Formats: sequence, structure tokens, C-alpha cells
Amino acid sequence: MSENKDLTLEEMFALAVENQQNSNFQVAVSLYNQILLKNPHLQGVHNNLGSIFYTNGKYLKAIDCFEKVKQINPNDADTHYNLGNAFHKLGENQRAIDCYEKAIEINPSYENALNNLGNIFFKLIEFQKAKNCYEKIIQINPNHISALNNLGTIFNKLEENYKAIDCYEKAIQKNSNYTDAHCNLGVSLAELGENERAIDSYNTAIKINPNYADAHYNLAIIFDKNGKLQKAKSCYEKALSINPSNNKTILGFGNLLLKLNNHKKGLMLIAEVQGVVKFTQSGLKII
Repeated sequence: MSENKDLTLEEMFALAVENQQNSNFQVAVSLYNQILLKNPHLQGVHNNLGSIFYTNGKYLKAIDCFEKVKQINPNDADTHYNLGNAFHKLGENQRAIDCYEKAIEINPSYENALNNLGNIFFKLIEFQKAKNCYEKIIQINPNHISALNNLGTIFNKLEENYKAIDCYEKAIQKNSNYTDAHCNLGVSLAELGENERAIDSYNTAIKINPNYADAHYNLAIIFDKNGKLQKAKSCYEKALSINPSNNKTILGFGNLLLKLNNHKKGLMLIAEVQGVVKFTQSGLKII
């Protein structure tokens, strides 16, 4: 990089950004590091380095960069958000929560931080805390369809299916091609016994995205429960063709095959899910 020795810091930074935008990450990192040798206190350089490391799955290095940004500017909400994302990727949920909450403390209208915080609470089965996050987002931005969908899923988990349906329908009104909302709407309708409407919702999701495995799986469940076994079989097979390693689909298909008197294959599929056997190219392997 000797050809850059006569560039000003501003010119070197612009060149680094250009390379970063063009995914020439190695060149960009080298340029940023050259800048830091001359001035180690530039917030934008540390931030951009952190973004490169995060994009490439080097989360510990990303955290190191974002921590340096935080030292330079402790009250930058985006930095705390970025740290939260990196900690979340490493499975350090509490540290991620702390970062998101700090970002929200600095900027109470930070929708992405609220959404990611809600998602962590959801995974931790802290549904009330997750619900509070999604409701705050919708207060800030009633058109936030992801928050509407997520809030609907919380209501579904709390067995408040009518409230869940209302959330999903609002999300669909704002984006008629929102496949997750169509599929989730089907789940809540099915739990209320409204099977035909649920089937319509799943089919709508599949029409938008033919490779939506969950929608095919959910259709299989409805057909299976209602004795339409051949239709269920077709749906299971389609779901497995899209995602052949999904255990819940394998297990459901195995149980269906037992009902269809294909006991050998059905038992083998169930045994595979339970970790008793494993299919290989040369046959079955006991594990």
C-alpha cells in the first residue's frame, strides 16, 4: 500500500469506504489500519472496521472495534446497537440485552433496537417483556409490519388468538405480500378451528413464495388432522423437498406414514429424529 503514502487521511478514508462498499474488505481493512496508525481516535474508522468484521462473521473483532467507538463517544446509540447485534450473534443474550437497552435509553424511538430486544425476550420465553417492546415500536411507527407480526406471535403464544389475528391482518393490510404474516395468520385460525380460512392463508403464503416450507408443513398438519392423508402426504413431501433436515417435518411425515400402513419407512423416520438411526447413502446407520 505504499502508493497510498501521499494521500491525506480524508482521501485514504474515502478510498477505504469505496473498497468497503465494493466488498473489497481486505483492502479496506488495510487502509483503515493505516489511518489508525496516524490517528487512533477516529470514530468513523473504528466503526467501519467493526462493520466489516461483523459482516464477515468475526464478531469478537467487531466488538473490539465498537468498544473503541464507545470509548470515543459513549452516547452514540448506534454503537450500543451494533454491540448488541454482535453479542447476540455470539449467544451472549444478557450482554446483548444490556446494549440494546442502553441504545434505547439514549434514543427511546430506536425501532431496530426495540425490535431486536423484543426478539431476544421472545427466545427467552419472556413474552410480556417482548410484548412491551413490540407495542412501543407500533406506538412509534404504526406501519412497522415486523413488529405487528411479532406482536401477533406473542398473542398467539399467550393463547390470545383473536388479538393475534388482528395483528397479522393489520400487517397484511400494510403489505399484502408479507408471507410470514399470512402463515402466522393461518396458525391462529387453525387453533380456533377455522380450518378453511387457515388453509386459504397458507395457500396465499405459498402463492407468494412456493418454497415456504413452514406453510407446506402447516397445510400437512391440517390435512392430517382432518383425515385427508394423501393431501397431507403431498404437503409433507413438498416441505421436506425444501428443507429435508427439519425434524418436526420428518417426525410428522413419519407418523403419517404409520397411518398409511407404511410402517417400515415411518418407523425409520421417527427413529432418525429420535437419534436412534441415521440415513446414509449406503443405507441406515445405528447411532
